[in-house]
Amino acid sequence: MKHIVRLALLCSFPFSVLAEPLTVDSSQAMQYEGKQVRVCGELIQLRDFKKGIYLNLDDNYPNSSITFVIWNRMLPKIERKLGEMPSLKNKQVCGTGTVDSYKGNLRMNINSRYNLEVSPAD
Repeated sequence: MKHIVRLALLCSFPFSVLAEPLTVDSSQAMQYEGKQVRVCGELIQLRDFKKGIYLNLDDNYPNSSITFVIWNRMLPKIERKLGEMPSLKNKQVCGTGTVDSYKGNLRMNINSRYNLEVSPAD
């Protein structure tokens, strides 16, 4: 009986939870506002602020396609994984999270060291 219950629970588990999020180019991020996606683009500008750092893709702020926000509490963990943030400038980076808007600009909070990666060179 235990095996039947386990099988029933396994079959009812939403496998979409395990699926990788859709990967989109940073220039298309606005189409995915409010959705969980993986956004990739060229890191053009880094800007420190009191509580963290902004990573602006494709252009300088305020003309960037999207801004990845890394809060100070996450920064050491991400830098242990990827190296210091300035070393990522002009590289293709991907962030996974929810695209949202703040003061008219798209952004994504990077809440885990696993949510930011450098794309392999072509």
